[in-house]
Amino acid sequence: MMGDGMEPTIELEHAIGFAGQPHSLFLHPNGREFVYLAGACVVIQDLHDPHQQEFVRGHDDNVTCADLSKLGKWLVSGQKGVNANVCVWHYEDRRILYRLEEHDHGVKFVQFSHDEKLLITVGVHEDGKVVIWDMSIGHIVHQMNTSDWPEPISHVEWGGKVQDIKRRETECYQYCLLAGNDVYYHILNPHTGQMAVDKLNSAHHVRRGTTAQFSSQGDLLFVGSSSGDVAIYHIKDKKFITSHQVCTGGVKCLFIPPKERETRGQEGGFRYANFGDQDRSLTLYCSGGDGSVAIYDLKDPQAVLTTGLDERNRLRVEGDVTSLAFSTDMSCMLLGTTYGSIYTSSLVQGQAPSARLTMTAPLSGVRFIRFHPFINDRFATCSQDAFVRVWDSSTYSVTARCGGPASGLGRCITRPHGDSIAVGEVVKTTVMNHGKLMGPKTAVAYPVCMSYLGQMDVLISAWSDGCIRSFDALSGEFLWNVDNAHRSGITSIVVAPNMKFFVTGGEEGEVRVWEMSTREMVSELKEHKGAVSGLKLMDDSMHLLSASKDKGVITWDLMKERRTCCHEQRMGGINAIDLYHNQANFVTVGMEKRVNVWDMRQAQPVLSSPYGDPSCVGPDTYGTALALSNNNRFLALGGTDQLVHLWDANTLAPVEVGVGHSGAVNDIQWSPDDKQAVSVGSDACILLWNIYS
Repeated sequence: MMGDGMEPTIELEHAIGFAGQPHSLFLHPNGREFVYLAGACVVIQDLHDPHQQEFVRGHDDNVTCADLSKLGKWLVSGQKGVNANVCVWHYEDRRILYRLEEHDHGVKFVQFSHDEKLLITVGVHEDGKVVIWDMSIGHIVHQMNTSDWPEPISHVEWGGKVQDIKRRETECYQYCLLAGNDVYYHILNPHTGQMAVDKLNSAHHVRRGTTAQFSSQGDLLFVGSSSGDVAIYHIKDKKFITSHQVCTGGVKCLFIPPKERETRGQEGGFRYANFGDQDRSLTLYCSGGDGSVAIYDLKDPQAVLTTGLDERNRLRVEGDVTSLAFSTDMSCMLLGTTYGSIYTSSLVQGQAPSARLTMTAPLSGVRFIRFHPFINDRFATCSQDAFVRVWDSSTYSVTARCGGPASGLGRCITRPHGDSIAVGEVVKTTVMNHGKLMGPKTAVAYPVCMSYLGQMDVLISAWSDGCIRSFDALSGEFLWNVDNAHRSGITSIVVAPNMKFFVTGGEEGEVRVWEMSTREMVSELKEHKGAVSGLKLMDDSMHLLSASKDKGVITWDLMKERRTCCHEQRMGGINAIDLYHNQANFVTVGMEKRVNVWDMRQAQPVLSSPYGDPSCVGPDTYGTALALSNNNRFLALGGTDQLVHLWDANTLAPVEVGVGHSGAVNDIQWSPDDKQAVSVGSDACILLWNIYS
């Protein structure tokens, strides 16, 4: 059909996405693979080869938590939403072992016991359930209701088995729950289901707990707080010992490497165990909201009141460090941050650790994608975390980043070499608020769409606050801005082929033309009654097509500042539009749940086809994005069905379907050579597709 007898195919090459939330990053004991969360998927990726990815799918909403068992045999994931299921996977063959459906509204925490025999799942506060499962049969061992607790649970942590007076393991397990300012200590008999609960005495130390970790012998509990300190509790006495300030911005993660339960000696050929506290040592890793990871040594945990914590090393990265993962031999550490980045750090005895940027991803829904018009491996994205990112698709890395809140002025900073973090590739960042990098929590305005300025490495971006901002695509440096270009926000932007002007569309249906040199508005075209969803300029730079949520497409004569014709579909707004090379036909998709090809000389579509598979299309399934290949042979489509469709652009015949997104597809774009397409979605993922024809 497409020449040479070869059927076109679409293949997922790589997915860029990382949740950046707590409990979202794990390193498998095999040392080759790491596991992380992205949208409604759990991704398994090779640590040394980013092309090697696998997607574990079993959820219909975003995955909120996960855990990997100590030996790497099991993988568990929990989701939010109506179907708040917990999926337990067999890691080797990626099959679901159990689907646990006890929770409602959402799952907040999941964690395996140290011996992989038990699993604890904690629902959100509205759910109010803490359930412990037997991994051998998938049945409930114990269930507790916490809906009447005044504060939601903020963390859960297993502590191994309870030891008797001679420090021998009993059949009972211990774990702790953090809720508000309280620390609850639990002892569970898995055979009878009996549970004993005590609230640890915090004395005068009142803090909101964020994370916890038991010592390797299970007799001490370390609790991190939102105030940035670590409190230490004695389990036997169930009381607070002392606290130590470790960071600012709150403690996000604690980790104590597993050690032997006792040190061993030998005398006269007889081997014995030393159980004295003087023979113990402890290393504590603390990550914080200030981007730091501190390593502390404690030679005598029982004497912590007088000796305190001895800081050995500290490294810093960008963003809150919400996840820590370690190799079994403690030679490698992975760091996950709220800035969507994963760092790798080598832990060498006697050397200060450094961090290398392994991957980065948007933090929230990606709205827009545009390729550089002449570079096949360079594209830029707009995302709701308030950043415009420029990507190198050959390395899946960010080469420049621009963004910030509603301010239009800023300066560019580059992270210097020789800092506590040794990034593999220098990433340039635009800082928008007096030199302070604004994170996703503080950013309000976000980029909605953008365009490259011809062959130049310059981006013109349109923002939800109604401002236009331009950036250098190589350095990320802020260049200029137009404040209040549209009152209610900008929805579309396009640059003229002759680069003498650009056009914007707004939420209120207005279309405005701006002179490039002066950045002043030269004309306004207002006939749409709904938001402008797409703009397409013809090759002559004199005629413009504007699609709108009001069901119409208007063709404008920009010289005369009036419309020349109007096309209107039967029902539903138009979500996306593209123009064929012949300049006489264009294609639209929208709420009508159909893909329509129009001729400007005819009022009705000349070709029409239902969007997606009619047998699978639901009431909320419709197309949201489309793009014609540069040779006009293919049409790529995406929608709320979370699929990428490849169609014949001339017949609208379906060719292939790509599965990868776990949220609605917001935009899709072809590379200049048509060998790749990139789709972006509300799942905060960027998917790179290889197109073989």
